[in-house]
Amino acid sequence: MKTELKKLLTAESTDVDFKVSLEKAKPKSWLKTVVAFANGIGGSILFGVDDDRQIIGLDHVQADAEKISNLIKTKVDPLIMFSLKPVTMENKDILVLEIAAGKMTPYYYVNEGTRTAYVRIGNESVVAPAYIIHELMLKGQRLSFDALSTNEKFSDASFTLFKSNFYKATEKRIEAGKITYPLE
Repeated sequence: MKTELKKLLTAESTDVDFKVSLEKAKPKSWLKTVVAFANGIGGSILFGVDDDRQIIGLDHVQADAEKISNLIKTKVDPLIMFSLKPVTMENKDILVLEIAAGKMTPYYYVNEGTRTAYVRIGNESVVAPAYIIHELMLKGQRLSFDALSTNEKFSDASFTLFKSNFYKATEKRIEAGKITYPLE
């Protein structure tokens, strides 16, 4: 665990975030990162570590761990999978919160009747734009835009320009959804 922790302490990144302490009065400050990690590739939040990677420590590790668990269960929807580990480094106690990449995306931070999805962009957690929320919805259903079906018929659409460019590039013709090779 110590070797893994040292790797995490390299820098804040797409899957690592540092928090000096557990913000209880305004938990959105760290819960948005929890949601962003669940909506993305997963990640770790180190509580008791400042932005300069200095280990500050936490005074009440057990109480903080219970608060973290409770806030995630009540403020994140759907419920995410996470692990919470107390670690002692430099004679100071910190908490490592590991969030798995979610399978039931999108995940939301829920507060006072609002639901907000977040994603991780670089080392920041930002509100997910509508197009990303649509992608997350499909991901949660194990679909993609490319896999969606349509009721439109191939013969009802015009692909003249595409067919011409495809032929120039490959010397193959597209007919009714099939690729045909020229006679040799």
